Amino acid sequence: EIKTGVLYKNSINAFEYINEYIALPNNQNKISFEKFIFLGTLLGVHLNDLDKALHSKVYLILEKNIEIFRLSLFLTDYEALNANATLFFCIDENEKRTQEIVQQFLQHKPQFNHQIGFEVADENSLPLIDTVTKICVDYDPYNYPFSEYLISLKRSFYYKKHSNYGILNCKKSHDILNAPVLFLGAGPSLASSIEWVYLYQDAFIVVCAAACLRRLELLDIVPDVIISVDGQYKQVIRQFEVNEKYYKNSLVVASTKTDLDVAQKFNALNTFYMPDNLEVFEKSGFFTGVTVGDVGLDFLLRFGAKEVYMLGFDACVSKTGKTHDAIYKNSTVQIKESNVLQNKGLNTTKDLIKVKGNFDDEVFTFMQYKQMIESVGQITAQKSSNVTVFNLSKGAYFEHTIALKKESVVWDKFIPLNKAILQETVKTQLIEQSSKSLTQRDMNDIKQEQKIIKKLQMATAIKVESEFIKLKRAHKNSLTLQILEKFFNLVKPYSMFKNEENAKELEFLHFQEVLTELKKAYQE
Repeated sequence: EIKTGVLYKNSINAFEYINEYIALPNNQNKISFEKFIFLGTLLGVHLNDLDKALHSKVYLILEKNIEIFRLSLFLTDYEALNANATLFFCIDENEKRTQEIVQQFLQHKPQFNHQIGFEVADENSLPLIDTVTKICVDYDPYNYPFSEYLISLKRSFYYKKHSNYGILNCKKSHDILNAPVLFLGAGPSLASSIEWVYLYQDAFIVVCAAACLRRLELLDIVPDVIISVDGQYKQVIRQFEVNEKYYKNSLVVASTKTDLDVAQKFNALNTFYMPDNLEVFEKSGFFTGVTVGDVGLDFLLRFGAKEVYMLGFDACVSKTGKTHDAIYKNSTVQIKESNVLQNKGLNTTKDLIKVKGNFDDEVFTFMQYKQMIESVGQITAQKSSNVTVFNLSKGAYFEHTIALKKESVVWDKFIPLNKAILQETVKTQLIEQSSKSLTQRDMNDIKQEQKIIKKLQMATAIKVESEFIKLKRAHKNSLTLQILEKFFNLVKPYSMFKNEENAKELEFLHFQEVLTELKKAYQE
């Protein structure tokens, strides 16, 4: 059984679907690997023998030593391997290129990704286990399953219609945040620097992740802007369990995934909604980050911040085992030999990996943090040359940012800001860049999506897949079809290897439920 993961009230949960398939009897008596990875080749004499036993449809061959691979060309019949299977080669490649090739392997026949076999040629090839595992985790459809996109779609329509200002236009850049920005996260570095934040808060537009509010309350620091990206009720409502003084008069920039009951806690006149992972409306754009750190930074840069100081986005496990501010429960893990990667594959919730540190050579982190680190790097790589991002945290290093120790700067030289005027100016400009109305293109798109849903609802169980493929060829930009494709990619690996009749029946039932939810979304 798979843990249900992210839960949303009154909405489909992808993990619950998968558990229903897992409960079905198996369709196969023995394990077969439709996709297989050779980690190292040696002379390659064993590759053809293994292929005769495996009969896999897709092979990935990794070898770090090009000379060894060249020798294998004399003893391995790669042409025979390629006769009945697709081959992917990754020979003596750097980290970036290796990631690209492994992802190409995963994108080919993704319905077989749930069960990939591998063989390690020798001890020197053992590190490749962790290399490949990390990439597979990044590509895991469980990271952001179809149900996440479905909730984004439904709630985007709700906030477009029912919020005061509709949805922010995030597709193009805006020159709004014209002052130094202090961007606060809930990592251990915030707790150790909170007195400094108190002393110099007037020199910055103070922007914080909602999870920081409890720490800021202790020193009576009221943030100018609060960013909230989580869509779950329990997690977010806890973040706002502070005196309302610390958020009622602040500007709140929230994800369109925000729970409707959580939104009631915000001051509607000060709340703005940014599109999350889907461009539902024309010109709205969208954000695709994995945490409030990278999504928040992306928002700040798109809305004109030229000088950003990041603090509390440690994205690592500190030397004392802390992952978050100690004010929160479960903020500490044990750093021990057993949960540091040792070429045995990766447990994504427990295992630690090493990444470059901001002030230290290396720090330990989890895979989720690593994904955030990479996302921040992608965002900062696109920033203008006149934009500077400083990282003040004693944590992981972010590409294209400047590591800055607070002690090295004379902060008294910073000019205090008139916060009242600044907030009113920012608020006015955010209102100008928000929209409640639907464009003609939006209305046409909604009608088109409704027609697609109707056609699929009329299809019988036998014809659903062929009708879906036909519609996808004709409507490549359809959000309905994109969400359904993610649905099929997630459930197909399970339905294919279970009792065929029961699995097909269950798949069609789930398919109809997803269609019903999509239909409701477009009727909002």
